Amino acid sequence: MSMLQLNGQQQTDDPLKITCTLSTDVKDYKKLAKSWKKSTLEILDQFLNAINIEKIDILQEAWDLVLDGLKSLNVTHPDGVTISIDKTATEIFVVGYKNIIDEVSKQVKQIVNKVTEELDRKKKQVVETINIDKPYQLGFYDSSNSKTKWLTNSRVSK
Repeated sequence: MSMLQLNGQQQTDDPLKITCTLSTDVKDYKKLAKSWKKSTLEILDQFLNAINIEKIDILQEAWDLVLDGLKSLNVTHPDGVTISIDKTATEIFVVGYKNIIDEVSKQVKQIVNKVTEELDRKKKQVVETINIDKPYQLGFYDSSNSKTKWLTNSRVSK
């Protein structure tokens, strides 16, 4: 038989309420009523101490790609972890039991790193436009002998 009732939050500003539902029908109800608050707070404290939160910051330009990557996330214990997303701050929070959030955070960080590395690689690409004097002439650099070779009508000339 339960001795308490939790009234969940309807909004984030609503406090969590724990109510004693002990009745006089329960054996030793007076003794239980005296220790109810202390016992309940100890259990709640143990529960909250077991919960961890990890914040992962995301670059604004990587945000949409990271969210797409999260769709492929494989969580082995989905009841033990929650992923909360704050779009305005571009942050992801992984909340749950330590051993489970470690696994999920590692996967999220891998997704973030993969997306960030891809964006960095694209930023480092150099694109240069070269004007060719004649439309049928194309030059390329031969690194083996440090000379420019010219392709003209499918012939190579030096």
